[in-house]
Formats: sequence, structure tokens, C-alpha cells
Amino acid sequence: MPPDGRDGRTWKPPLEPAGLAVAAARFGHRNVALTGIGAARHWAAIPRAIAITLVAVPGRNYVEVALDAGGIVRFVKRDIERLDLVLERTALGPGLVTTPAQTLYDLLMRPGQGRLQDEAGAAAANLGSRVTAEELAAIAATAGRSNAAVRQMIDHLRGRDDGR
Repeated sequence: MPPDGRDGRTWKPPLEPAGLAVAAARFGHRNVALTGIGAARHWAAIPRAIAITLVAVPGRNYVEVALDAGGIVRFVKRDIERLDLVLERTALGPGLVTTPAQTLYDLLMRPGQGRLQDEAGAAAANLGSRVTAEELAAIAATAGRSNAAVRQMIDHLRGRDDGR
């Protein structure tokens, strides 16, 4: 049923919750999470709709799905247990989403994963204003690795945080 009494004949859910719902139907709702560019859209770090969303799933990568309503859902292999997740309300009900800090880490580590590198960079800059150096460093420590972009962002955030 569409939210807010909308007409079910014409209402279409946004791409991100629709992609999460497709993945949940395949893998179970506690085994999938919006990640990367999809989570960035959820957190409004990308101000406009984009044509692709990323959903973390267990196991190997799967063929992406083109939705009838438009947009592509890309499934990426991730260990859900190792991600920093929150349960968020979406247009189609509750779903797991990577936290802003985890999303920032993911965008910095894999900027081309959603095939929208420019948008990923802008989203990372936007998310950086909401994340502390300690939060991002904790995500990198849990992951056990970081690239130059993550290290530079941590240094940038430390400088910003120390200036408060």
C-alpha cells in the first residue's frame, strides 16, 4: 500500500527503497543493506535522483536488476555483519542502511562502484560534514584497511574537529 494515502495505481516507490525491497525478497530483510551511492541518496548526500542504487548482499555478486519503474539495482558482495548499519524507515518500510560514517568510508574506498564517480565524490564531501574523524577512523579500523582517500579524509576531519 502506498504511503500517505497516495494512489496505488500511479505511485512508484523511490529507487533506493525499491532496490532494498528487491534484495530483501531474494536474500531476507536482515541480510541486505543500502550501501555506497544508494545509502548516500538515503542520507540526502546526493540532492537529486540518480539511476542506480547499490545494495549489499551476502555471497557473490549478482546480476543487476533493471526496475520497470526505472533505475538499476546493483548487488554488491559485503559481509553484512562487519558493516556499521542502522535500521531506517523507507517508503516501503524499515530497512538496513549503512551509517553516514560507513557510507563515507565506502564511497572513499570504492568511488566508482556505482558507476557515478563524480556523484560519489560530491556525496563524500557532503557526508564529511556529518561525520567525525573518530567515527571514520573506527570504521577504517574495523575494516582493517584504508586507502589514501580515507586517510586524507580522516586527517581533514581531525583538523576540522580540533578547530571547534
